[in-house]
This record gives sequence, structure tokens and C-alpha cells, in this order.
Amino acid sequence: MYLEDSEKIEFSYSDDDFTPEGKLNFNLLPEFKPRYDKDGFLINKNEAKPYYEAEEKNELLVKFTEYQHQDKLWENYDRLSPLQQKAIQLLISGHNINHIATECNIERSTIYRWLQLDIFTNTLKLWQKKLLIEADIKIKSIVDKALDKLEFILDNPSKFDSRDYLKAIEISLNFINKLEK
Repeated sequence: MYLEDSEKIEFSYSDDDFTPEGKLNFNLLPEFKPRYDKDGFLINKNEAKPYYEAEEKNELLVKFTEYQHQDKLWENYDRLSPLQQKAIQLLISGHNINHIATECNIERSTIYRWLQLDIFTNTLKLWQKKLLIEADIKIKSIVDKALDKLEFILDNPSKFDSRDYLKAIEISLNFINKLEK
């Protein structure tokens, strides 16, 4: 089936549509910069609507939207005492119970008792999940950039020193080898 001239679609590109490596940039969704009020609640929920509608289509997008619902993060946090909030911040930062007890000027047994409370552990888990999602998105972004650079080096051997080119080949082969295992 052939399209009539009136039915044909024309594509137009500008220089801004391409990366420095000559690859076409596809931006399927509009850019969204979340804004939060002083209490941490998402202000511009209407602007994020395209992201919420696309949740089933893209795993990374689902992870992105999960932690943008700031109201879930703050729901129980505000119900905790200031010492419990400080303890959660220190736990998330990777401090041990002894350090947290000293920093908060409380007994270790108090922290262990808090860790038995549903509200405390649920809040802690939610904040840990938020940090893991942010780290996952950042790592994927870095890996994508690294693979693009590696591909650029492999596609343009004359622009690089032979050692760089050989190193790029070695990295590629090691990556393929790890995928096969």
C-alpha cells in the first residue's frame, strides 16, 4: 500500500535534534522539572501529567514518578519526633547505631525500640527506596553516556590515538563477555 502525495509525512530536523556524535535525539516526553513547596510537596502536578500517563510504557519513567510523589515521603515523616527524624537522616546517611545514639544524645536501646515501630521503619524504607531510585537513574544515565562515547570512539578510529581505540575494543569485548556469563 502506497501513500498518496497528500498523505505523506514530512520530517524536519534541526541541528539541535542531534548529539555531537551525530545521533538523533528522541525526546518523547516534554521536559519536566519538579518543583516542591517548603514542606516537600510537589507543586506542579499538572505539568507532570504526561509522565504519569506513560508509567506503564517505560520502567525508568515508573521509577522516576514513584519518588516524585513527595507527599508519600512526608506522610509519616511529619508524625515522627524531631529526634526520630534526625535518626532517620543519619541512618539513611549510613551511620551506625552507636554514632546515631551519640549524635542524638539518646540510648542505643531507644533506636532499637524505634526500629520496631511500623511508622519509623516504613518511613525509613521509603526514604531508602527514594535514594536507591535516584542512584539507579543516575547510574543508568552515566552508563548510557559512557556507551555512547565508546561507540563514537569505535566508529571514528582515525580521530583517536591507537591506544584509545584498542582500549575501547577491549572494554567492548569485556562487556560482551560479562553479558554472556
